[in-house]
Amino acid sequence: MTENQPKTKNIYQKTIAQLIKELQSFEDQSLIVMVTSNCGETFKPVELVSKGFEDDDNKVYCALHIDGEAE
Repeated sequence: MTENQPKTKNIYQKTIAQLIKELQSFEDQSLIVMVTSNCGETFKPVELVSKGFEDDDNKVYCALHIDGEAE
């Protein structure tokens, strides 16, 4: 983590810069971005990225939206 990079709440959170760096490491940049919340049992595709809104006490600058029905 660089000096100018914001600290995340814990090691499991990523900043936008960290995520971009990891995604750029993939040789095939045409791959579909998928997310999982159950250790890889099911995957859902990222459909939309939104930015610049606030969620109660937390400022959220980037959100990945997924289709709740895809597996």
